[in-house]
Amino acid sequence: MINKADGNFLRGFFLNEIANSGIIIGPYPLYEIDVNQIAATGANAVLNLQTPLEIQQRGADVNEIDTWYRSKGIKQIVNYPVDDTNE
Repeated sequence: MINKADGNFLRGFFLNEIANSGIIIGPYPLYEIDVNQIAATGANAVLNLQTPLEIQQRGADVNEIDTWYRSKGIKQIVNYPVDDTNE
């Protein structure tokens, strides 16, 4: 049984724009194809709100993902952790 309140529950990668603002939101990418989708929006910066624990739990390789961002022209990458795990 999958518990959708589980912090590790991932339903796939998706992107949404906030009301024609040019601000795109979505989950943290885990694969290069996810970063390709971000780059295709014209993004030139990323604000990551995940905590180190969340990144670790997803098994993400931060250095590899940062390399993918930079190779796609996304040079500004900021991590500002926000703990939103309390339901």
